[in-house]
Amino acid sequence: MTMVRLLFLLCVLGAAGHSAAPALAQDVSALGDGPLALDAADGVEWRREERIFVAEGDAVARQGGVTIKADRLVAAYRESEAGKLEIFRVDAEGGARVESGSDVATGARAIFDLDRSTVVFSGVGLKYANADSTVTANKTLEYYVKDRRAVARGDARVQDKSGWIAANVIEARFRQSGAQALRTAIATGNVTIVTPNETVRANRAEYDFTRRRATATGNVRLARGQNVLTGGKAVIDFKTGISRMSGSAKASDGGRDDGRVRGLIFPPAVKP
Repeated sequence: MTMVRLLFLLCVLGAAGHSAAPALAQDVSALGDGPLALDAADGVEWRREERIFVAEGDAVARQGGVTIKADRLVAAYRESEAGKLEIFRVDAEGGARVESGSDVATGARAIFDLDRSTVVFSGVGLKYANADSTVTANKTLEYYVKDRRAVARGDARVQDKSGWIAANVIEARFRQSGAQALRTAIATGNVTIVTPNETVRANRAEYDFTRRRATATGNVRLARGQNVLTGGKAVIDFKTGISRMSGSAKASDGGRDDGRVRGLIFPPAVKP
């Protein structure tokens, strides 16, 4: 998703059909992103005392190839020293959806914080998808525009063509330029990584999508078919199929974990 262009759109959300339009429209022209189109089935209100614009009923805002849809859009603004209106927050309520080309983000609600350059989706249907990957969650889905970073909380999952990662929380980072391809993911809490050949479980894992390499720590369990290795830390190269498992620190309280790596290896099946 071209989130910077999305922020440009939100900065001028109040421009359509109001007296502040000339100054705001001039700013948009300087950005080169074209005019803003805002429409809603039940109308658009400018509530001056509350300092908000409200678009209700299948509300849609379009500009520069970006579309925001929701049952209701509420844009809060302030006045700058130059007397211009500045939108600093937009709430999309009811079936929030943001589209840019093939990239789509959805949730029941979305809050756009322009000062912090963040978008937070909440409610059901939390999903961010592009041509290469998807990020889903069931609590919140945060996107940090300048860092090109997404944080999924609650049954979080990141999936691409090679497999998927699931955890309580996943922080996914995208490349800073070019396509929105995944760069890295940091998963914490009940981590599972699944590829066509391996399944990895751990307390925490860092995954490098470029190198196809993962570092998993804490109660690590690596399975390939019937073969299983367990230990405290594993470095798994999914390209070469080479994995290195190491043990955890020995338990000092007399517990069952003695810090050793363990494996259960089955010989190849013998053909009759």
